[in-house]
Amino acid sequence: MRKLTDERAGPGLRRVDDTDLRILHLLQANPRSPVSHIARHVKLTDNAVRCRIRRLQQAGVIREFVMVVDPAYLGRPVLHLLLLKLSDLRVLEVLVPETPDVAGAYACDGEYDATLLVCAADGRVADIAQELRGRPGVVKVTPLTVRQALRGAPMPMAPVPLGLEKHPAP
Repeated sequence: MRKLTDERAGPGLRRVDDTDLRILHLLQANPRSPVSHIARHVKLTDNAVRCRIRRLQQAGVIREFVMVVDPAYLGRPVLHLLLLKLSDLRVLEVLVPETPDVAGAYACDGEYDATLLVCAADGRVADIAQELRGRPGVVKVTPLTVRQALRGAPMPMAPVPLGLEKHPAP
C-alpha cells in the first residue's frame, strides 16, 4: 500500500493501493477506457471499479478528464517556453489573460519567476516575447523553443487557446 500524506488525503481516501494505481495507469493511457475494460484488467467488478474511480475523484487524486487538442492542427505547431523575471509575481496575474497563445503559466523558484507555455507558429514567439518585454513589471524574457518532447508533453497543458474566447461554449 502506498500512503498519501495526511494533507493530500481527501474524504473517503486514506490510501492509494496497487489496484488504484493500476486503474490510474489505465485511465492515463486512455481516459475513455470503458469501466468493463478496466475491471477485466484489475480483476474487479464493474461496480467496484466505478466506486474506486468515484472515490479517487472525490479525494482529488483524479482532478479531471480532459481532451488535448494538437496545436499543430490549429496553426500553432511549435511549443515555446518563455522564462520570465518579474519585479512582482502579481504581474503574472495580469500578463497571462492578456497574452495570446498561452497554454500554461507556472510560478517558479530559482533564477526565473515564471514560465509560460506558449503554442504558436514558429515566428510568432519572438513577437510575443517582445510584447512582454515592454510590459510593466517584466524584467527579462528568455524564449526557448521545444524541438522534441522526450517524454510526453513538456508540461501539463491547459486548453490551447482557440481564438473563440468571445464565444463561450454552450
